[in-house]
Amino acid sequence: GVAQTWEALLMDVTSDVWGDIPYSEAVGEALHPKLDKQVEVHNALLALVDQGITNLGGGGTGPNAADLVYGGDKAKWTQAAHTLKARLYMHLGESDATNYAKALTETNSGIASAANDFTTYHSSTTGEANHWYQFRIQRGTDISAGKFIVDLMKQRSDPRLTSYFAPGASAGGQVIGARPGQEFDGSQAWLSATRGAPDFRQPLLTFAENQLIRAEAQYRTGAEPAALATLNAYRASVGLAAKSGLSGAALLAAIMEEKYVALFQN
Repeated sequence: GVAQTWEALLMDVTSDVWGDIPYSEAVGEALHPKLDKQVEVHNALLALVDQGITNLGGGGTGPNAADLVYGGDKAKWTQAAHTLKARLYMHLGESDATNYAKALTETNSGIASAANDFTTYHSSTTGEANHWYQFRIQRGTDISAGKFIVDLMKQRSDPRLTSYFAPGASAGGQVIGARPGQEFDGSQAWLSATRGAPDFRQPLLTFAENQLIRAEAQYRTGAEPAALATLNAYRASVGLAAKSGLSGAALLAAIMEEKYVALFQN
């Protein structure tokens, strides 16, 4: 069940990035495996996750401490699998709107708290460090915080700004983002000490994503008051004030903006 959930997650990301990919013939004797259509891959992954959920509910002790994500906790793996299913259904929503209701159902059993987030394993040991940290020590200032997200978080008075980013050395304590292509001049921010640390555990499937998928799915299925309530519940959990009077396109924009900020580094 763990292996099937991992496979589905990896192939979902692969298909999201490249579209049609080799999957059905990727393992075996085919010298030139065919490219499967993206929608076919997603449907195959939904079936695979269902198998994984069934197997996670079976007997056996599981991987125990060898599991670097959840330490063999099958309940947390099952929640992650349901959130992954919700993500897959959302990706299929534009081709078949009935998938939005399916995504909403999956969020009921998805990741129930931030403590259950699916994150990668990293440590301070050489070779196990987070890749943002590795990039920083190997490539220096080739990447800085982006101006768009920094300015957006400032406009929102988002309390996560300084937990995401650390001010540049010559910025006078201010978090300043870099414009696309802007040369580094010492003022641009980098990741905070927590998020830029070698042992920072990269978020892959999270409570935040589960809740914001839920809000969008509620919106897409016509339950706008419920969508606003879900959005506000998430905002409250990160120290943001509730929004009121939103409906239609403005409500969807607010949900997607929240998702954009919440999934930083995902």
